[in-house]
Amino acid sequence: MKPNLSSWLIAISLTIFFVAGFFIWQRYAPLPVPTVISQVQSASASATLRIGIPVLDLDIPVYEGKLEGTKWEYSTIGVSHLSTTPWAGQFGNAVYYGHNWPNLLGDLHSIKKGDLLVVTASNNTRHTFIVDSIETVTSDQTRILAPTQDTRLTLFTCTGFLDSKRLVVTARYLAR
Repeated sequence: MKPNLSSWLIAISLTIFFVAGFFIWQRYAPLPVPTVISQVQSASASATLRIGIPVLDLDIPVYEGKLEGTKWEYSTIGVSHLSTTPWAGQFGNAVYYGHNWPNLLGDLHSIKKGDLLVVTASNNTRHTFIVDSIETVTSDQTRILAPTQDTRLTLFTCTGFLDSKRLVVTARYLAR
């Protein structure tokens, strides 16, 4: 018996339905509690394990990421630290980025100047930062990645129509 057009359309529809369901689940699923320690054991004692945003009730694991050409290495279960920048709490611009999914940085648009970011390092040292600026930039505005002459943290995610822009939160170092 030959499959007819309606059978093929049903099969394609079901496949699309299940794939879409997986992506929706991935965006809204709670974060697992990963063992991040193994990822940073070879790194310095100041390697970042987690970034907390108390006002948003977020505590997110951090993974190392690289920028190769124009491709970002990113995590789907945490935020990524740009490996060419210092760790949070060290002198310079520590850059972290992540998806704007509800279980990651989807609520970052709700943060305000004066809110705190708390970074936990692999040696259990906590570094506190206060939000100085919040801006939306286009994806080609790479000045947010530039080194600085102070100790700061830059956290960004996608925003805008079809994620065409970047929501950038910059925070200055308060204390250890």
